[in-house]
Amino acid sequence: MVIKVDLEKACDRLRCDFIRDTLIDMGFSIWLVNLMMHYIETTNLSVLWNDNPSSSFTPSRGIHQCDIISLYIFVLCLQRLSRLNCHVVELGV
Repeated sequence: MVIKVDLEKACDRLRCDFIRDTLIDMGFSIWLVNLMMHYIETTNLSVLWNDNPSSSFTPSRGIHQCDIISLYIFVLCLQRLSRLNCHVVELGV
């Protein structure tokens, strides 16, 4: 079986509850999980439209794409997703 995964903008599609569950599943302490989730969930963004910034908003999902910690979190989430897919294949669902 072959699965093609398009990783373009995949960082934008990670849900916060999946990230939290992944960090807990990987054995991180609750204190560290809460710290990382605070970092992820308190992000404010704005969009430049014709050189004018929009009002800021908080994204409902996704992680930063410019820092190393987000890259590691993304890899951990991909690893968990891969394990979940293997488990489903083993069950024959």
